[in-house]
Amino acid sequence: VNEAVVVNAGVTATICEGSSFTLSGSAASGYAGLLWSSAGDGSFDDASDLHPVYTPGANDILTGSVNLTLTGIANPACSDESSIVRLDITRQVTVDAGSNATICQTSVFSPTDAVSQFYDHVLWTHNGSGSISNANTLTPVYTPGAGETGTITLTLTAYALPPCADVVDQMSLTINEQALAFAGPTATICEGSTFSLSASTASGFADLLWATSGTGTFSDNTALHPVYTPSVADIAAGSVTLTLTSHSFTACTDASSGMVLNITRQVTVDAGSNATICQTSVFSPTDAV
Repeated sequence: VNEAVVVNAGVTATICEGSSFTLSGSAASGYAGLLWSSAGDGSFDDASDLHPVYTPGANDILTGSVNLTLTGIANPACSDESSIVRLDITRQVTVDAGSNATICQTSVFSPTDAVSQFYDHVLWTHNGSGSISNANTLTPVYTPGAGETGTITLTLTAYALPPCADVVDQMSLTINEQALAFAGPTATICEGSTFSLSASTASGFADLLWATSGTGTFSDNTALHPVYTPSVADIAAGSVTLTLTSHSFTACTDASSGMVLNITRQVTVDAGSNATICQTSVFSPTDAV
C-alpha cells in the first residue's frame, strides 16, 4: 500500500522586479519525485528541489504575476498531486530628475524633462533658500529666495510600491545674479578737460562696455571707471551721453544706464590793438573780442 502524495506550493508572495524568489513549498513523504513548473517565462535553479529559487522572466515582470506549480510525482497506484502559488512582481520605480539648468535670480524654475515610472508618489526637496510648490508632481516650481545666487541641488525622490526600494535622483540649478548698471549723475566739465567716470557702479556682470553718443574716446571702455576725452565735435555740440552696459551671465538680461556730460566752452578774450589819441579826444576800442 503506497502513501498518497500531498503537496503545498506555499502562500502568495510578492517580490520586486529584479529579484529572485525562494519557494517555500511542502510535501509529504509519499512522493517519488517533485517537479516545479511556471506558467510564465522565468526559470528555476533546480525544478526538482522542494525549495528552488525562481527567477522571473521578462514577460512575468510585464504581466505583474506568475503562477508556479509544484507537482508531487506519486508512487505506483497513486495519483500525482499539484499545488499552485501565485508570485506577484512589483515593478521597480525609476526616476530621472532631468537636466541641469541655469536661471536668473529674477525668474522661477520648473523642470521640463523629469521622468519617473512605477512610483507610488514623488517628492521634490532642495537645499536652497527659496521655496518650491507642487512638490509632489514631476513639474514643481522653484522660486529663488531674496538675493539667492549660486548653485543649489533639487532632489527628486520616487517612493516605490512595496517591496521595492525608493529611488532618488538629483539635478543642479544655477541661479545667476541679475546685472545692474549706473553710469553716474549728470556732470559738467570745461572745454579742454577730460572726465573721470568715478561715480559709476555695476554688479552681477560678466563684462562691461562704455559707449558714447559722440566721437570722444575712453581710456578703457571695458573698465568701470574709465576717463573720457571729449572730441572737437562733442565740444561743439555742448554735451554728450555716455552709456554703461553691464552684460549679464547666462539667463539674465543686460542692464544699461546713461549719463549726460555737459561741456562748457572755455571763454576767450582779446582787448584789441594798442592805440594813441590826443588828450582832447575820447577812445573806444574797435577790435576787442
